[in-house]
Amino acid sequence: MLGNLLGIYIFTQQFNYHNFMANISFRLNKGKKITDIDKSYSIYIRVTSGRGKDYNGSLGIKVKADDWNAKKERIKNRASLTQRDKHNKTLDNLSSYFCDFSFELKNTSTHEYIIRVKGILDAYFNKTISKNMSFFQFIDYFIDNAKTQPNSNTNKIVSKSTITSYRTTLKALKRYDNYEKKISFNSINMSFYYSFLSWCEGQGWTPNTFGGHIKIVRMLMREANELNLTTNEEYKNRKFVKTSTETDEIFLTIDELQLMFEFDLSNDEIKEKVRDLFCLGAYTGLRSSDYCSLTSFNILYLDGKTNLKVKMKKTGKTVIIPLNSNAKKIVEKYEKIGFPKIIGNTINLHIDKIGEMVGLTEIQQYTSINGGAEKVHQKRKCDRIKSHTARRSFCSNAFLGGVNTYDIMAISGHTTEKSFLKYIKLDTQQRATKIGAHPHFN
Repeated sequence: MLGNLLGIYIFTQQFNYHNFMANISFRLNKGKKITDIDKSYSIYIRVTSGRGKDYNGSLGIKVKADDWNAKKERIKNRASLTQRDKHNKTLDNLSSYFCDFSFELKNTSTHEYIIRVKGILDAYFNKTISKNMSFFQFIDYFIDNAKTQPNSNTNKIVSKSTITSYRTTLKALKRYDNYEKKISFNSINMSFYYSFLSWCEGQGWTPNTFGGHIKIVRMLMREANELNLTTNEEYKNRKFVKTSTETDEIFLTIDELQLMFEFDLSNDEIKEKVRDLFCLGAYTGLRSSDYCSLTSFNILYLDGKTNLKVKMKKTGKTVIIPLNSNAKKIVEKYEKIGFPKIIGNTINLHIDKIGEMVGLTEIQQYTSINGGAEKVHQKRKCDRIKSHTARRSFCSNAFLGGVNTYDIMAISGHTTEKSFLKYIKLDTQQRATKIGAHPHFN
């Protein structure tokens, strides 16, 4: 009899304990329908504890839908996801962490429940964010977090150049605020958009510069919305868009690159290394951040041919690029002694002078939009060569040479053919020659 009573008591205590347990679950996109498995969505925590007590909040962790196991509520076990274990550990720890507050949450009023759950989450992550945070305080907070928060697309910590772009936008917004004195979460609307546009034009900035700032403002507002710092969604207006204009940049033709490649620079070690790296970029399509950090481990031999296998710093994607004869000579030149470690700024300091030495001095006329007005400029071609000209030259020459557009895009990183065709630079005559080579015109 005593044993039966004891058993009933233990069962009752277990039943009551589980009744008081908070129910913790994790969902992608707040449980809403996923329409693109290649798109990154925020992981939301849901904490329920009885009728009417239901909290949903973003954890600030993003993952591609295809990398999320909805049944296990964890990130899939894939070797390519370098932050997987760290994030899954966070989800495990949160589940255990909330158990300690189950009784407290059970006894919290419905009105106070969400406030208490948010407080528990903030304590876990040791966050300094508050509902009273201003727009500019939030940007500072966001930038500090960005230094350690992996990029949702590459699963890598965002690059220094990306952090720099955030700081550049912050600086521009503060300068504008000194002029207007009205930026807040609630002021980000179409009135702000047109006022900021007018101010940027007054600074003599291009539509691309303004568009870059607007792109970051939209991103900041999305993040602020997810953190419940604001309910303002005016930035979603279809007119609140990133502006851009086609840049009038140049590329070097195959013949011009050959002149540069063959030019004797043996009496100037720095210029010789700059020229070699620039030409290698023009023959492979690599960004300066990638061709300036090559090692012998990037060399890959396949079927008797030399290739470069590179994990791109910007996108995190690994590409294998076949080398033409000139690129192969450059690789062989540095394979044993080590590739030059020269940053893009140093290349920019010398590459225009190298272009002048080679003879690329013809005067070119081009237009630009500054401060909302179109301006006409005249410059020597050599003075318009930059480190990025190498990559643009690869794309343009490969396109003219008949390489499949999507094969070029696989290396360049362009996601749409439309954006790629804007990127390559062909004049009217070159485009006509390209079209005339099609069998339709034979």
